[in-house]
Amino acid sequence: MLVTAPFVMDMDAFIARRDQMAALSKALQRQHEAGAILASYCTGNYLLAEAGLLNERRATTHWAKANDFARLYPRVELRASEILTEQDRILSGAGVTSYLNLAIRLVAKLVSADLAATTAKTLLIETNRISQASYATLLEEHGHHDRLVAKAQQKMEATLDQGFHLPDLAAHLSVSERTLNRRFKQAMGIGPLQYLQILRIEVAKRLLETGSFSVDGVCQKVGYADISTFRQLFKRKTGLSPRDYQGRFRTS
Repeated sequence: MLVTAPFVMDMDAFIARRDQMAALSKALQRQHEAGAILASYCTGNYLLAEAGLLNERRATTHWAKANDFARLYPRVELRASEILTEQDRILSGAGVTSYLNLAIRLVAKLVSADLAATTAKTLLIETNRISQASYATLLEEHGHHDRLVAKAQQKMEATLDQGFHLPDLAAHLSVSERTLNRRFKQAMGIGPLQYLQILRIEVAKRLLETGSFSVDGVCQKVGYADISTFRQLFKRKTGLSPRDYQGRFRTS
């Protein structure tokens, strides 16, 4: 069952139509309880969330709606950078064009991976998209309005595979290390070194999921010179070794 995205400017007003929303929510709940696969994308994910079907489950939405979605539905495990999520027979897509990725995933689930691959090639659908971060406006993507911190994050993301030195980053931004640390903590709640560690793990997870790189290759891509350190940190953050994570979540 595909829940399409309603095109409305004011989602608060849309979901405030309580009678209609209650009827729709009950219908969605009945379908899921009966064993149906539910799939939605963009703002259509609001409808699944309103029905309570995304509580304690992974979901995504359009990057521009991520903060609003998180405000309305704090129980949802929102993965706003991802193009597509799937859990418990519920598929959630990002922006409008993610319906193509949803369609290919459904073909794979309902028929076969071979037919899904053939369909994607025939229709020129890019199935390797795993993140919408490159499409997001920097400040909205990072969830704050501190331009200095946003520039720092952008620099860190662009040079992830290189060694990191806080004094060099501060000099690049023409501020002191103390100022950079203070502004980062005010905007993000954590310091730049903690942010970099989280960023490296998140990027490593995405690279492992694509299956395009070995564990050693991912380690280098995210800027760790010592693979033992990378493995230990990855397991501490995810509960799985990089190889186990790839085996469980690899998408291709």
